Amino acid sequence: MSFKTTLGGKKDVKSASGMYSFEMWVGSEKVLSGKQVHKMRCDNAAYGYSIGCVIPDSPATHLVSKTGQEQYHAHLLKAKAAGVVGFYSTNMLRRSMDTYTKTANNKKACGAGSGVPSPRPAGMQCDEYPFASTYNGAASSSTTRTYNGCGLLNMPREGAYPSRCLILAEHNQSGGNKLAVFYLNNRMADFEPFWIDIR
Repeated sequence: MSFKTTLGGKKDVKSASGMYSFEMWVGSEKVLSGKQVHKMRCDNAAYGYSIGCVIPDSPATHLVSKTGQEQYHAHLLKAKAAGVVGFYSTNMLRRSMDTYTKTANNKKACGAGSGVPSPRPAGMQCDEYPFASTYNGAASSSTTRTYNGCGLLNMPREGAYPSRCLILAEHNQSGGNKLAVFYLNNRMADFEPFWIDIR
């Protein structure tokens, strides 16, 4: 299947539909046939690097592995076990491209007055989940939490709330970089839903 785009200048967005037909035969007998239609969104708006298309009705999944980011991976496992949103057993995350939302999430989770020590212990950073780049982040909740082993004292350890954890800076940066690549590769627009899967 191929497409000829009619996209114009930067930040142009258009919709399209793709349809395919299928048949299943057993010997000389047709046992199944049908058609499937998918709506597509083609744009050069999300990042301005290139034109591309996605199927917005099929939410993407960000796969998080342990390699090179063990403490980041461990924090997400704890969040999943606590029932924090973003995993298959809960509600999806929604990407935010709004600078104010990202700043508010980060301030609530890790900023001044959050209870997270500042300056951080040497080589450590405050990791927050759900990510600051989502509408599900810390600013969307009246309560935040942490977990045993996260290096944060006198903070709630109960509830399915946005969480924070002190982790190695290189693990936090690796996780953030891979999330940015996921957004880019999947052309994630503002408020677009996605899942997290821990491997």
